[in-house]
Amino acid sequence: MTVSVNGVQSNQTIKKLEIVPHITLDEMEIGEICGRIDPEINIDPTKFTLDDLPDFLSDDATELDIKNPVFSLNTNNPIGAPILTNLVMKSFKNGQKDPIAEVTVNDIELAKNTGEDGDRRVVIAREEGDYQADEVAVVPNLNDLIKKIPDYIEVSMEPRVDSENFYELEVKDYQINDGLCDVDIPLTFGSNLLIVYNDSIKDLQKDLEDLDIISFKKAVVTLTAASTIPLKMTLNADDVDIKDKVGRPIENIKVSIGEGKETVNPSTDGTTEAESEVEIILESDNAFDTLSRIDRICFKLKADSKESSGVPLKDTQWIQVKKSALQVPGGVNIDLN
Repeated sequence: MTVSVNGVQSNQTIKKLEIVPHITLDEMEIGEICGRIDPEINIDPTKFTLDDLPDFLSDDATELDIKNPVFSLNTNNPIGAPILTNLVMKSFKNGQKDPIAEVTVNDIELAKNTGEDGDRRVVIAREEGDYQADEVAVVPNLNDLIKKIPDYIEVSMEPRVDSENFYELEVKDYQINDGLCDVDIPLTFGSNLLIVYNDSIKDLQKDLEDLDIISFKKAVVTLTAASTIPLKMTLNADDVDIKDKVGRPIENIKVSIGEGKETVNPSTDGTTEAESEVEIILESDNAFDTLSRIDRICFKLKADSKESSGVPLKDTQWIQVKKSALQVPGGVNIDLN
């Protein structure tokens, strides 16, 4: 920077001198500034899926009530000022454009990093706890995101800097990462858990086609089921549908469940297979409701956390109907396998 003043000549005493300087600034780099800042921070949404969940939780009718799901976000704050961010989490299912659930967490504070590569670990949980994190946000309705198991969850950050205060920072581009690094869903359930297992016995007309002349008042279908799930699963009559070859319900057949034959026993340790028999009783007073009309028996087994044996659920556990048979008391026995 240079300052120049042109020469001044006068024969009188100068009582007042006004100097108008002309300053020329050469090109220079600004390393730091101090002042109010309002940076534009753009972070692309990120998506993640829920992995390692048991297959038997995938039914659309299943409703999870996870006691304390934990979402961990690793991000950074290289700016020399605290960042406040809103976190918007949306879950999507079955290709729908609109989310099935949405949870917003407001004003998560990301304190200034000591270095540009330093990460800030933010935990979003349903319950208070001792978490290894820089910031913890407790969100009581967090389970809404996974009540119906989504195909994926989308996370958007809406960061901003408090522009009312003064901050010192270097003048340069800053990079803020946006990776959701960890999702922990311990399969410890609340009281609203509902697990639904859907299955059916299909193409029964192939087995029953020679029985056109047989009408019946009662028939018993016996299902032999094996399970390593540590929850008792129950079959209710309302969850059984009898259908003909074109998929129409056969309304005139009354369905009930055999007394003491309505449950699939839980595995005692989540590994050892437990085998049980479940009976579906079919009754009709209409002689035209012959066995050969039945082509499919659809059923749902349900479990909730009230029946928990205390053993955690794992992705290696399963349930399977191994055998099925139909008996007309005093008449026909048919292996339906």
